[in-house]
Amino acid sequence: RVQKFVWDTDAVATYKATRNRSIGDVFSSKFSMWLAHGCITGKQIVHEIARYERDRIGVPAPSGGDVQLQSTYWVVFELMWRDFCTLAEVQVGRRLFDYGGIRKAQGKWARDGAYPVLNNRADFAAWCEGRTGFPLVDAAMRELVATGFMSNRCRQNVASFLVYNLGVDWRWGGAFFEHHLLDHQVGANYVNWQTVSGVGWQQRDNVFNVVKQSVTYEPDAMYYRTWIQPDGTRGDFDLTRCPDHFIHVPWECKAHGFDGAAWREKMVRPPSMFFYNRHGLQDDIRKAKAAQGVDLDIGNNSYWKTKKFGGTSAEEQPAPGGRGGGYSGGRGGGKKKKNRLQQ
Repeated sequence: RVQKFVWDTDAVATYKATRNRSIGDVFSSKFSMWLAHGCITGKQIVHEIARYERDRIGVPAPSGGDVQLQSTYWVVFELMWRDFCTLAEVQVGRRLFDYGGIRKAQGKWARDGAYPVLNNRADFAAWCEGRTGFPLVDAAMRELVATGFMSNRCRQNVASFLVYNLGVDWRWGGAFFEHHLLDHQVGANYVNWQTVSGVGWQQRDNVFNVVKQSVTYEPDAMYYRTWIQPDGTRGDFDLTRCPDHFIHVPWECKAHGFDGAAWREKMVRPPSMFFYNRHGLQDDIRKAKAAQGVDLDIGNNSYWKTKKFGGTSAEEQPAPGGRGGGYSGGRGGGKKKKNRLQQ
């Protein structure tokens, strides 16, 4: 795998620009499965990347500029984050699984707290089975169950959706990931679930707008069509007849033989809980497709913030990063902001 990602395809040179995609073989390193099972070490990967930088750094990067240095830096940075997760796991012990996290913030989940935990089992089942009605969430969850893998960007979004939109105990999500992920590693999984929930190693609430994230990071229809298909048990959500330009918001489609109103009725939450530019959405999709290969991970959707993709006036904050086994979340601190589900 290292040979293919680093030398055969030079994918390591474009990692920073492609790492937020969700479909394909080398959009990300996928080293996590080999790392989780002890087939390779982070140190071996770092040494290989150093050799790549030394031997090929003079070769022009595919997209121009000094992309190799940026991208190789980020691969190594993510390996360091993975090691931090392992260290944190050892340091906190059983607190890794505490309801209130290492911050002992149980009150956050109370009925009168910032994000009341409801633990509705029907909502949790819909999330697990990919039947929420939100294409990014459903495609990612179906991919996870079918293959044991999910991209980093999708891990962030489905975790945020479960905790902040469905009001389900973050530990339920962590346990589900532990059961299904081929690259599961205890520290990486639970450190990052605490992090996205804002009860771990940073204070902010990592709330994501799954509609906007869908358009920005996976604008093409292929990913959603691949996974959201009738299978005999989940035929209630089917994108087969949904036109490409409605693939991110199928509930908005009122023609082309697709019943958007019926889709909306079966959703676990109303789509109005997320801001999106309904009238400018098609232009946003075209611009996102044109920007594929350009690194959009500057803060959290900064292109939307600056209205390059239709925009929103909501305050935004840096997105969680991090890769590796389990949910991949953010790192670091920063000021806590009141989040309005607009990222």
